[in-house]
Amino acid sequence: MAPWAEVRKSWCLLGAERIQSLEICVFPPALSRPGNRAVFGGGRIGGNSDTALVPVAAISVRMRQLTDLDRAVREQQPDLRLVMEGDSPSFRGSFQLHNDGVVFDRFSIRITFRDGVFKLPRIEEIGGRLPRRIDRHVFGDGAICTEVPELTLLRGRYSLVSYLDGPVRNYFLGQILVEQGEKWPFGEWDHGKPGLLQAYGEVLGITDEEEIRRFLDCLGHKKLKGHWNCPCRSGKRIRDCHLTKIRQLHDVVSPSIARQALARLNMYPAGSAVPAAV
Repeated sequence: MAPWAEVRKSWCLLGAERIQSLEICVFPPALSRPGNRAVFGGGRIGGNSDTALVPVAAISVRMRQLTDLDRAVREQQPDLRLVMEGDSPSFRGSFQLHNDGVVFDRFSIRITFRDGVFKLPRIEEIGGRLPRRIDRHVFGDGAICTEVPELTLLRGRYSLVSYLDGPVRNYFLGQILVEQGEKWPFGEWDHGKPGLLQAYGEVLGITDEEEIRRFLDCLGHKKLKGHWNCPCRSGKRIRDCHLTKIRQLHDVVSPSIARQALARLNMYPAGSAVPAAV
């Protein structure tokens, strides 16, 4: 059995931010037994609400990941600071826009991770500079809309730094131009379900909604079977119909991305342009 650690939480200031630090005290395996009143996985011990038992290995891996991520982000965006809100990491500060090493504008943002630090984050403009209007690609809660998430993932291996340096940077460049009375400089899809269909349809080379859904469902399988019915609804088997196209798409669209895209599309009932109520 691996040793366990007592984690004492304390608070300190990093710039203007109040962040949480961890003091790790290693205990021998005997203390991890049920008779010692420990509830693992975030539970409390000894009645101290600021103390928890967690595996040392889990702590070291997570802290190393966060440290590496913080270092990588600050190399590109030195004004962004890693902040711990409870057990949830986030970044806050100024997002710099620069040219040839000269900063020419900034936006105040907050980056949070609903699905883990290695998945696409939620980014909010928190300085009040951008109007919360969908025509400005800002949702009512302040979250920005850079593009359809699955398209970001299709570009290759995702990293937070590459996302900030690509879609997020382009997004704020576009906002600056719109503030100056120019048109949005990048291609735009509609928001909501119509935009998803436009984006997915462009990747798949299909325009019909139901056919898009069937192709995504097919691509969501790790292995393709030639005797399956072709998703084009021709009545033929895949091997006698769109086998070449589906194989080509399968090389580009991984099963996990296809399933994620279909799940996002399925949030909208058939024939509806708005998501179903949760």
